[in-house]
Amino acid sequence: MRPEGFWSAVGFLTRLPIPATPYNEDTVRRSMVWYPLVGLIIGVLVAGASTLLQWVFPQAPLVVGVMTVACWVALTGGLHLDGLADTLDAWVGGLGDRERSLAIMKDPHVGSSAVVWLCLFLLAKCAALTSIAATGQLSFALILACSWSRLTSPWLFQLTPYVRAQGLGTGMQSAVSLRGCLALTAIVIIVSLLCLPGSRILWIAPVMAGLFVLGRTWMLQRLGGTTGDTAGALIELSELVFLLIFLATA
Repeated sequence: MRPEGFWSAVGFLTRLPIPATPYNEDTVRRSMVWYPLVGLIIGVLVAGASTLLQWVFPQAPLVVGVMTVACWVALTGGLHLDGLADTLDAWVGGLGDRERSLAIMKDPHVGSSAVVWLCLFLLAKCAALTSIAATGQLSFALILACSWSRLTSPWLFQLTPYVRAQGLGTGMQSAVSLRGCLALTAIVIIVSLLCLPGSRILWIAPVMAGLFVLGRTWMLQRLGGTTGDTAGALIELSELVFLLIFLATA
């Protein structure tokens, strides 16, 4: 695998500086296979920030949780939160209509209902991180949440049509083969087993798979496929659900 795909993934998923890399359909397609690894890098960096925050604010876990989320958003540029907001807007205002839902997601403005739900989502994320920090396992949770969530993208674009003629997901269809998706899944599970007991993975893996199936089913029923916004929304929801199941199995 040539390095352009890796750097394209880093440049797209984070705000980290990267070498000059051609941005075209070929490099974008080849970037998909690197998403779980870039997720791992994001997790390591956010975990490092959270460790420092816990050292600076040992008696203020809520501050640690809120500032960890802030670091997380800063590192990713809020990319997937934007997709989540647009998807929530379409879910609330689309009224079950495909064309109306797609038009709402394309509109740069966000309705008040989506803003409320997005605030609740971020509050839930902060609360989960605060509670996990009390268990002493926040670093593991962050590293694995970022990896598992970005594993959804190769699977989504392998199994689901892309519904727009143009957009961030154009050219991503089947960017990673089914065999490649299975290999990426195996790698993420192996990394998880190095961090957590196998009994916890037996809970985490089915829940994450179930969330993927539910998200994909909604996309097919409402839109007939996926968009860049819904792919980003699935990443964000997967992060939160991973944190919650991590906390529930602690």
